[in-house]
Amino acid sequence: MTELIFSDIDGTLINQKKEITPLTKRALQYLIATGNLFIPVSARSPQAIRSVTDEIMPDCPIGAFNGSLIYDEKGQVMRSITMDYASAHAIIQLIEEQYPTQVSWNLYYYDQWYCALPKSSRVQTEERIVKVSAEPILLPELDAKQLPGAHKLLLIGDPQVLDALQPQLKQRFNQLDFVKSDQHLLEAIPKGIQKSDIIDFFCQHEKLDNTHTWAFGDNYNDEALLRAANHSFLMGNAPKDLQPQFTLTADNDHDGIYVALKKYFPGNLPF
Repeated sequence: MTELIFSDIDGTLINQKKEITPLTKRALQYLIATGNLFIPVSARSPQAIRSVTDEIMPDCPIGAFNGSLIYDEKGQVMRSITMDYASAHAIIQLIEEQYPTQVSWNLYYYDQWYCALPKSSRVQTEERIVKVSAEPILLPELDAKQLPGAHKLLLIGDPQVLDALQPQLKQRFNQLDFVKSDQHLLEAIPKGIQKSDIIDFFCQHEKLDNTHTWAFGDNYNDEALLRAANHSFLMGNAPKDLQPQFTLTADNDHDGIYVALKKYFPGNLPF
């Protein structure tokens, strides 16, 4: 029977060096080869996910932007949910007027990544992490592209600035959700999008019940994913207050995914 294996990327699938550890890579390749599905789900863009997963299997399904954009293993779009462009424009305008030097905005639509011109050092750091380049652009030029929407806005800034900005945005743009994916990263996404949605989506698509689902995560934005799966594992590098709530495995520097699969996966791994 096919098992569905879902995993966050940053802090989970990859270590602090932004690499997949050897035993985890080998385990996932083995499980894919023996008929199981590996589905990475991340706040990253499709291109930024593939920069990691191509090392394991170049044609696995992916859940980008926390599941608002889903591709099958052939690269065909299975689901796409966007915010309206008018909302994205209004948020960018607010940032440029009120936080021109404190916050760097980024707009994502499929594999297109636009950022404020000139490109800030914050964006350059993000580029190095995800191994994808952003296109710097002025807001009027972005408007001229007539994008029908955006899958995500990413705001990069100091934690205290974003913490003050988040409630302001929530109040003004209540048709969207605003979530912190890291201390210095605030994301605007279509309302109601959660990583857990992808579990139901693939269970229905593969005609499998939830007993065949596995999930790995390391942070607060993975909670819904972990609670939705039948077999859930929290990485050892997760925040201390999350650790008592889930089955704990080794951290992302010590093959946490492999350790859990070796111990619990049906039929066990032969290595």
